[in-house]
Amino acid sequence: FRTVNVYQCNFANIIDNKPAYKGKKSIRDEPKSMIRLIKEVSKLKETLSASKETTFYVEGLLDGGDDFKIHIKRTELDTILEPMYAKLSQPIKDVLADASLKLEDIEIVEMLGGAIRVPGIQRALREYLGDKELGAHLNGDEAMALGAAFIAANLSHAFKVRPIFLKDGFSYGVHLNIKSFNPESNFTR
Repeated sequence: FRTVNVYQCNFANIIDNKPAYKGKKSIRDEPKSMIRLIKEVSKLKETLSASKETTFYVEGLLDGGDDFKIHIKRTELDTILEPMYAKLSQPIKDVLADASLKLEDIEIVEMLGGAIRVPGIQRALREYLGDKELGAHLNGDEAMALGAAFIAANLSHAFKVRPIFLKDGFSYGVHLNIKSFNPESNFTR
């Protein structure tokens, strides 16, 4: 679940619709500005996961070197993300269907990754899961490293471990659209 993409797209809309910015070139057409916006919006997501409101300020973001500043509340970002919150249950439904299980067969759901800190995501998952425990006890980096170590030990003849089976796959398609590309530009992709 990549929340930064939704934040970034909506902030591009907010900037383009700002009265002082109307009629100017869209920020979406400025690759360097969009990269800075993505970086700063990622920080904003972390800040609003811990605080209820903050001031979002990016120096020299806009066309002509103008600064961008807006006061924003967590509830405003929840409104922006609400359509995505509604989609959170679908991957869980797909995994349960693939495993021939029902939601009633699950006792606890352990979450990994940065998006788990977003209160709206936690709320949406709790609503879907009902009385199931929603845990965030594992460090994502450590869990992945430990899992990789177990798989490597399982494949090695030098270690004796209980067999661990790994099914590697990606359930969802990936699409990439490049709207414009100028190979002679100074912008590195």
